[in-house]
This record gives sequence, C-alpha cells and structure tokens, in this order.
Amino acid sequence: MTDHDILPPAGRPGPNVPLARPADRAPERGHQPARAGYGSPFPHGGNGSGGAAERSVPSMNGTDGTGVTDRLTALVERVRRDPGAVGWLFPAVSRRVGRGPGPSGDPEGVLGPTFQDGARAAVVAALRDTVGPERFAEEVEALYRFGDAEEKRAVLRSLPLLGRGGDADRLAAGLIADALRGNDPRLIAAALGTPAAAALDDHAWRHGVLKCLFSDVPLAAVHGLAERADAELGRMAAGYAAEREAAGREVPADARRLIALSPHPADSPGTDDGTGAGPSAPPTTGQEA
Repeated sequence: MTDHDILPPAGRPGPNVPLARPADRAPERGHQPARAGYGSPFPHGGNGSGGAAERSVPSMNGTDGTGVTDRLTALVERVRRDPGAVGWLFPAVSRRVGRGPGPSGDPEGVLGPTFQDGARAAVVAALRDTVGPERFAEEVEALYRFGDAEEKRAVLRSLPLLGRGGDADRLAAGLIADALRGNDPRLIAAALGTPAAAALDDHAWRHGVLKCLFSDVPLAAVHGLAERADAELGRMAAGYAAEREAAGREVPADARRLIALSPHPADSPGTDDGTGAGPSAPPTTGQEA
C-alpha cells in the first residue's frame, strides 16, 4: 500500500498538517491507543483485560487475513512517520482495515473489543512509541473527545497504554467517568472492561458497576469484578434488588451475583454515603430503562 492509498478524504487535514489542539480545530473523529506489536489488533486479549493477544488478525469478509495485516501495517507505519496524521487515520481504520467481532464474538463490543477496536489500538500504540508521554496523553484525550461512539469505545479499551499513576490515572479516570455519565451500553462496558478502571476511586467504581445493572450491561464485561467487589457494593446491590422486588419486578441474575460476590453482603439496603436510603441511581444523562 502506498501513501496515496491512505490519503485523507476531502475535508480532512493532509498528511503534513499537524494535528491541532481541540481549541484550534473543528471536531473530528476520535483516536485510540494501541500496542507496539501489531501482528494482532487485540492489545489486551479477548475482553480487553490484559495479557497476550488471543489470535492473529482475523479474516474479513471471507478473505485471507494477509491483506488485512498489510493494510493495518501501512496505517501503523504512516503514524510512525507522521504522528500528526493520527487525527484522520484513526477514524478511517474500519474503512481501511475492516470491522466485525473480536475474540469475544460480540459485534457490539460489549463483552470485549471488536476487530476495529483492536486495529485502532495498534494505530495509537504506534503514536505512543513515537511521541512523548505528554503529547501522547493530549492526543488520546482529543481522540476521545472528538470521536464518535465507536471511536470513544476504542479509546476506552486502549487506556492501559497510558500507563499508571499521576497524570495517566487522572486522564483515564476522567474519560471513564465521562463514559459512565451516558447511557450507551458499549461505552459503559468499555469503561469498566479495562484494567484502567483501577484509576477510579471506590465510590465511582461502585456506582459504575451499579450503572451496569441499570443499563443491562452484563457484569461479565467488568474487569476485575470479583477482586474489587466489597461489602459496600453488596449493600448497594441488595438495595437495588429489594427495590425491584417491592415493585414486583424481576431481580436480574447479575444483581444476585453481585450480592453473592460481596465478602459480607448486608441484610438490608444501604448506600455508600452512609444514608441507609437504598442504592442511589448512578449519574446519567437520560432516563434509565
């Protein structure tokens, strides 16, 4: 593939135009972190939870995966040569490389990264390896802020590439919190389905898990749930279950699972702010189902 094959579409910055900061440019698609090794587009395994990639680049549309690998390699090398191009290359990934379910088999990306999530991760990993940490963090935030829902999901899945501690944790926590304020199950699942969710404090993380119950996001999508679930989360889940029972509504199996995961489930509902008034609905921008 030549540079001509991956030139930006009309209206997007050319290959030598630096990526402007958010205040300087019109909103454009988001981008996302990726890994340095791009033989497989899945940087963290099938559910985005860490570890080696589970398989090589999958075949798209029944064709040999070699062409997919070549196209992804061309995009990655382009970012290495010209980091400023990531702003228009990132949105083009699914068009250039393909789209479909990842190792989880979920085409919506709730249970794990999609094919295009992993491919976008490879592109941003190249960015990470090319620019300094401060520039990388700025670009990751811009890719999320200016991305559509699919691109935001890819950024969330790739947040572990920021590393841990200090500014990296603050940025990861901020982007995850933003995703949890909305009602898109794909973004809620991606926000809590990454090891980067460790950057959330306990209060925010508990409410994020409860948001999964309100949003019908399977708890199987939450990274490290069994390890982090505590008595307070159990009390919140018990309160949620009690409210549904009082209203004559079915209690989801995941709510009962959450209560069982608690080290010392409470016999009565409570909140993590000590009011004892039952579980607070997590922050939202719209009506819960």
